[in-house]
Amino acid sequence: LGLWGDGVPYNYDRSASVDIFSLNFPGFGDDHPLKDTRIPLVAMDHKHVVKGKTFDDILEIIAWSFVFLAVGLYPSARHDNTPFHPRSDRSRLQKAGSSVSFHGFLVECRGDWKQLKDVFRFPQFNEHSGICWLCNCTPQNWRLVDEHAPWRQNRLDHWAFVDRIRAKGLEPSTLFGCPGLTTSCFKPDWLHVVDLGVACDFLGNFLLLLSRTFPGSTHKARVGAMWQHMQGWYKDCGVQNRLDNLYPIMLQGKTSIPPKLRAKAAQARGLVPYAAFAAEECFRGGTSMEQVVATAMAQELVACYGGLSTHTFNHDKLAIHSRRFCLLAVRMEEAHGGVSWGCKPKLHLFQELC
Repeated sequence: LGLWGDGVPYNYDRSASVDIFSLNFPGFGDDHPLKDTRIPLVAMDHKHVVKGKTFDDILEIIAWSFVFLAVGLYPSARHDNTPFHPRSDRSRLQKAGSSVSFHGFLVECRGDWKQLKDVFRFPQFNEHSGICWLCNCTPQNWRLVDEHAPWRQNRLDHWAFVDRIRAKGLEPSTLFGCPGLTTSCFKPDWLHVVDLGVACDFLGNFLLLLSRTFPGSTHKARVGAMWQHMQGWYKDCGVQNRLDNLYPIMLQGKTSIPPKLRAKAAQARGLVPYAAFAAEECFRGGTSMEQVVATAMAQELVACYGGLSTHTFNHDKLAIHSRRFCLLAVRMEEAHGGVSWGCKPKLHLFQELC
């Protein structure tokens, strides 16, 4: 089984959210009925969460459940060893100690970087002791992205990570009470790392660059012309998850803030092939080094997305194309040295994922 955790805004200004944990069945093919099954475990308003307490209590019960799933038996008492109540727990008393007839193990945990930090006490992106739970990458060296980058050899095993947590005066998450669960079971999540991270960062910069090739006396007019061009591509390719509109503020809020496309994950995913198409059409014959590198970045990112299906997945190709994209991204940042094309630490998680 896999565990997914996330916070979901539920009001108009996104100031309130619901924390959700659910189970899924990883490893099944696209056509298997269990592939998209989700079993909700927890849905609670974040205002009720006590930092360092509430999630530990919830995850302790989940870990206790996985102990009994591992041995294939129904429990004989509650998770704190208090007895079942004869009335409210009648059905549990009847099954106590009997066989479940199957076994279950937690082999995959996913969530965004904030959730891993807040719930599981994983490092955040600016911690000098290390920003990653899988390697010894630091804020000083995450921009080293070639195949000889030191973090590729300096891996971090589960117990070294536990030592790092305890060195900060913390204890590991109670979820590690699940049989066999280690830090290697925590997977960088494509939706948060790429769709909403690397891809949106790239698309914000790319679409700003692309908009300059369209007619118009103002930036808003050029973005509008690009939007019309995008509509034709949407129609020709039959794209389902489309942007509802496109305004300059959706690419960059202020000139002092790095560009980033404001879009939902599926909308960003749907626009990645457009970047490669538009670069080929609009940058053709251009001599700008920025356009040449941006085109290559678009092609490498499209290649990464193109290999995600269970029918076409090839790990070696995914690793190569992601590394090429990261090399180009770092080179682009070096060439501009300002707000545009700035890299972010999610570039490291992108490589860990791929």
